[in-house]
Amino acid sequence: MAFALQYEENMHPVGEWFYSDDPFRDLRGANEPDPRHKWRVLSDGIQVGDIESELNTSSMKGRAGRVHNSKERRSRAITLTFDAWADSTYAFPMIRDFIYHVFDTNEPFYFYEDWRPKDQRPLDVAVNSKRYYMLKEDVEVVKLSPQKARATVELVTAELPYGISTGSTADIIEEGGITFTSGKFGWQEWLDFDEEKYDYRVQMDPGQTVRLYNPSTKKVKHFEACLHIVARDFSNIQSGYGLRITNQTNGTSMKIDREPAAGDTYEQRENIHWVNGLNETADDPGFIELETGWNELTIEGASALVDFLFHFYY
Repeated sequence: MAFALQYEENMHPVGEWFYSDDPFRDLRGANEPDPRHKWRVLSDGIQVGDIESELNTSSMKGRAGRVHNSKERRSRAITLTFDAWADSTYAFPMIRDFIYHVFDTNEPFYFYEDWRPKDQRPLDVAVNSKRYYMLKEDVEVVKLSPQKARATVELVTAELPYGISTGSTADIIEEGGITFTSGKFGWQEWLDFDEEKYDYRVQMDPGQTVRLYNPSTKKVKHFEACLHIVARDFSNIQSGYGLRITNQTNGTSMKIDREPAAGDTYEQRENIHWVNGLNETADDPGFIELETGWNELTIEGASALVDFLFHFYY
């Protein structure tokens, strides 16, 4: 790849070098450098900072200290430093200016942190495959020698301060199970080959409980992660009831008052409920959230085939 970055700071316990292949590939897109200029980039590493947060506290008369009311998570910073070499002093300005060009944007983009063993260069082999939604804060390119430059890129998260899996449960459904050869999931994300854990298209029937696994280290909160639920192929419809899907693990539920028909599609998507692609309002709609690990869910009002679509958060 034209703008592949190699990271040689972190080593596998058995001694293999690791690197991340083209972490700014979405940002770079089709902006290939002039092929007449040969150059390569090696990195010193990535520094992922802690999540900045603000505590909301108050005092209480007759009580020592402060009362902790809430904690607002805001953002986290990532700093990337890499060296670039040119084959000649004539090619150096092109590399320097191309680095500035790639990061010349005010729009958010995904930064991929997907480490791979150095001897497995293809993008379809990943040890860790997650990304962060970032904004560029600053880029500095310093000339170290006539043919060598050092670039430091400072980034800050644009929305959620968490790492997000490159793939989602939609990819798992499409591929018929979780795989580690697509570049969308890595085997160091607390994932394994247990087929029971990664079934996100489930048949739900009233009176029965289905178990859904969330491998994230963070709760999939509705207004943060936008859990997308699609229910269709309705049967055993209870007249006048509508539809309710409940996560019995934490008590959250999705409720649509309209009675479904066999060919309808009901969704929880983008902080809204939808019926056949149209916004559906309700007095108390509710939204489902997922705890980490196993969640137990039930359905009322009808049987349905239900997809639970979300990314994993770390």
